[in-house]
Amino acid sequence: MSHVCPLLVQQRLSQLRDIQTTSNLLQEQENQLLHVNNDLEMFEKLIAKRLADRDSILERMEVNRSLIAPIRSLPSEILGMIFFEYSADPDNCFSHILVLVFRCWRDMTYGTLVAWSSTNLGPPPRTITYR
Repeated sequence: MSHVCPLLVQQRLSQLRDIQTTSNLLQEQENQLLHVNNDLEMFEKLIAKRLADRDSILERMEVNRSLIAPIRSLPSEILGMIFFEYSADPDNCFSHILVLVFRCWRDMTYGTLVAWSSTNLGPPPRTITYR
């Protein structure tokens, strides 16, 4: 019969307890990580929603700011004179764009004889140079 050294048995038992303790610790850490990942996913969804909310608010603010822009309060006669001067410039190739800015600009431009007297009804130029 072989004789087992009690010290070796004790060391082996201690190693097994350490392995079990470490395994338990790892299982607890995996659970903690799962909870943290779940929280992060929830926060990411909330952040995405709040960013979309912010973008929507910013878009509405831009629309509302444009509604109170000072140029909207100019009398149509003055605006017509500005458009006429703008379209009378031979280097200007953007006069056709004026009617695309606001509905009231389009209506005013189409209803102003002065604007029609200098309007080029041909196709817009193919190249645009910025100054």
